[in-house]
Amino acid sequence: MATTAALCPLARPRSWEFMAGVSRSLNISYLKAVPIGIKVRLNSKVMSVGKQMAMVRGEMTSLDGKTTYCTVEHHKVNAQVLPHHQSVETQWDEEFASEWKAKEVQSKL
Repeated sequence: MATTAALCPLARPRSWEFMAGVSRSLNISYLKAVPIGIKVRLNSKVMSVGKQMAMVRGEMTSLDGKTTYCTVEHHKVNAQVLPHHQSVETQWDEEFASEWKAKEVQSKL
């Protein structure tokens, strides 16, 4: 999810829409066990994006960045969201929208 979310700022109608696309390859390397109860940091960076293909790298680290728990390389293929899928909303969508509206969050893009 964190690697897919990294593509969100690049989304345009019919191009890398949120949750569009399918994983072509997902390679996760687990380097060290994450201790129970700690907080971690997820970093994702879009390395390459085109009309049809994208590649995102990510890592899970300790908050101070000194320990890397896992790394990931995620290759995606763009797939358009079907019109009848775009209109579907869930309870989660309503909760998310109301929370963001209450916080007056606005995109910096």
